Amino acid sequence: MTETTALANPALPVPSPAQTTITVVVARGQTINDEQRNRICDWLRANGVDPVNVPQGAPLTIEQAGDGPRAIHFWSFYTNETGQKESRVGGDQAIQVERTRLLVADLPPEPGPTSGKATA
Repeated sequence: MTETTALANPALPVPSPAQTTITVVVARGQTINDEQRNRICDWLRANGVDPVNVPQGAPLTIEQAGDGPRAIHFWSFYTNETGQKESRVGGDQAIQVERTRLLVADLPPEPGPTSGKATA
């Protein structure tokens, strides 16, 4: 008995995987200063994400597969219909879920370096 597989046929094209680009905005556990946090919160709001529900220290990335749309990938507290954070039964830690949101507003560039010199 002879067994044939699709791989044995050299005429079948091999699909090319789409390249995924991931831009890390905040790495897991990364400490950011107040100015950075305010800029990121403004950016999240511009993209329809309530920053109050995004845990500090959670990773935050912008992802794009091939030429497809860019999306924000983040963690969020799970809230009930009244907006209250839900905790696990018998636990005191709020439940966190992974979410994605299509990117609407680009992350503004970092402010330029300041020279520390006063201008006249």
